Amino acid sequence: MTPAQYLDFERAAETNHEYVHGEVVELVRPALPHAVVVGNLSFQFGRHSLGPVFTNNLRVSVQRGKLMTYPDLVLVEGDPHWLDDDRDTLTNPGFIVEVLSPPARDYARATSRGRLYRSSISEYLVIDSKPVFVEHWRKLSNGNWELATIVDRDATLHLESLNCEIPVPEIYDEVERYA
Repeated sequence: MTPAQYLDFERAAETNHEYVHGEVVELVRPALPHAVVVGNLSFQFGRHSLGPVFTNNLRVSVQRGKLMTYPDLVLVEGDPHWLDDDRDTLTNPGFIVEVLSPPARDYARATSRGRLYRSSISEYLVIDSKPVFVEHWRKLSNGNWELATIVDRDATLHLESLNCEIPVPEIYDEVERYA
């Protein structure tokens, strides 16, 4: 399937699908702890006045349409750039967060997306909704990528590109209640 065929299909579909190198995969509805983590992070980003925070309702295209998907959280740097006149597919994400959850826990897919995201952004997160597990990917000045893994519930996440810090307990607040 070509990117144009995918967009025609996706715009008419009742459920969301992602496009990866010509393959189309239906996205699974996440579990409730996943939604709690996404909500907590969205609140934290808003609290730090980081601009509009888009949840998994905004389609993102990277690497000239090799990947089109719906990240859990997206922040845009500057003015949004759209794939076409429909203005429903963003091509310049600034910061991306992917949250894993038990029914959709697919670490391999998240890391595969991450490799494609790295062509467009300088920092992103992969977060497991349960237990505490945060992968923080950051592009270094020499172009290499650094990975920091957080498993300590009492740690603080330092997001350089966003110039903010978020305590890990704030990310996981109320997750156990909805598990």
